[in-house]
Amino acid sequence: MATDSGENSKLSALSDGVSAREARFIKRLNSIKERRLKESNKENSAFAKRLDSGSYFIGDSKITEIRLKEAELDYLLTIEKLKHRLLEEKENLERAVRDRREAERALAEEEEIRKRRLVIDGRIEELKEKIDEVSEKLTAETAAESEARRKLSEIKEESGIRKPAVSASLPAVKKYEKYDRANIIEIRDVYFKRKGETEFLLKGLNLSVKRERITVFYSESKEKLVWLRQVLNKSYGSDVRVVRGIVRIDGKETGGAPRDEFKETFGKYMISLSQIYGILGRAKGKLKGALRGICDDGRLKAFCALFGYTLKGTNVSVLRFTSEELSDIALAAVFASGRDVSIVDFPEEYLQKGALAELISYLNKPSRQNAALIMTTDIKLAGAIEEAKVYKI
Repeated sequence: MATDSGENSKLSALSDGVSAREARFIKRLNSIKERRLKESNKENSAFAKRLDSGSYFIGDSKITEIRLKEAELDYLLTIEKLKHRLLEEKENLERAVRDRREAERALAEEEEIRKRRLVIDGRIEELKEKIDEVSEKLTAETAAESEARRKLSEIKEESGIRKPAVSASLPAVKKYEKYDRANIIEIRDVYFKRKGETEFLLKGLNLSVKRERITVFYSESKEKLVWLRQVLNKSYGSDVRVVRGIVRIDGKETGGAPRDEFKETFGKYMISLSQIYGILGRAKGKLKGALRGICDDGRLKAFCALFGYTLKGTNVSVLRFTSEELSDIALAAVFASGRDVSIVDFPEEYLQKGALAELISYLNKPSRQNAALIMTTDIKLAGAIEEAKVYKI
């Protein structure tokens, strides 16, 4: 505005020295210029307003665009989370399907095993019946053979054929040693043979089983060990007899005791693996009933676990167990009985390799209690038992 007034003053100064026409012209020019200047100012103000409003609009648009992008990112993130959750649900579903299939397969296998076991149990029962029949026939044949031998002996005597006197083949009678309290079983100078024969099945046996120690009776002949077992538990037939010698159990002589009295008096001192296995093989009821009077459930389960077999319970039919399982149970029952002497006869025939190894490990433990008598034809087994007294029969 100061510039405009200066220019007007200049024009006024110029008009002082001009004519009236020129002055009017100059005045007109001044008015036109002022008018244009006002219009220019208005345009500038309007333009400035437009610029201001445009900048605000541009700022709002940027903010809106940024917010839209943030919303888009949140949306994409939500989609990714949903995808991840869907994948997890899919994996869980697939896992559940696999578990269900495995469970169905396991149930099918268990059912198949149960069916096979029923078939096997049925076959075992048939075999047991056949074995009983064969045993009866064998007993009858043995009795017939004994009767034939007796008649033959009578015929020979009647015809004047004399057998050499038994005493002629026997050495002089020994004076038996006094009973040693350290021994639970003593066999002194025992001669054992069939009636009417001169050849001895066992002769001159002198054996001892010490209390709380391990004793091994080893022989290459299983038959000799079987005869020796019969001498111990007095289970031999009427066609054989002990012709000389004594057997002591806990200091008491067993020779004069009748068979029934022997079981009552001496049966409480010892029990054998074959004896319990025979009981289980003949049983048709529950395991608890078959082992009643031999051992209790707690000790039986503990010794089963010790020998590597898990016994879930005894309130189960004996027929549901396999022959291998019955062998493991019989072995555990021998030691669980708590008898003074646990007789493990022919473990190499009854036991699997795993149970046999567990038996050797148990026998080699210093914490073991009571006496153990092992009867075997396996020289490696006899040598594997540490600190055992080994007799060769």
